[in-house]
Amino acid sequence: MNARFDKASSPFASELVLVGADSDEALPAAVRRVADFLSAAPGVPLEDVAYTCALESAGKPCVLAVVADSCARLRERLRTAGTRIAGGAARVRDKAGMYYTRERLAGPGRNGR
Repeated sequence: MNARFDKASSPFASELVLVGADSDEALPAAVRRVADFLSAAPGVPLEDVAYTCALESAGKPCVLAVVADSCARLRERLRTAGTRIAGGAARVRDKAGMYYTRERLAGPGRNGR
């Protein structure tokens, strides 16, 4: 069955968006890329952005997690988090729905990553 996600019937008003990179130094650029994409493609569905970002961040050691209810709000939160991370913040966490820490939350998996 090839059913498309119907946000109107979803119990969730927001999406969890994960932006990953291979290093702490590369994360601000990855965050900026997603924010720039959202500026260039304002009509893209938020759930599509969340899905694509989740696929691209899988297995990456550095991940920013952002909860947003619209692409505009996601773009705003990404820009804020990206600026903080680029400025050397070891942790970004706020009630708006952003989380990042330089401390690894889990050790390497079976494949050494």
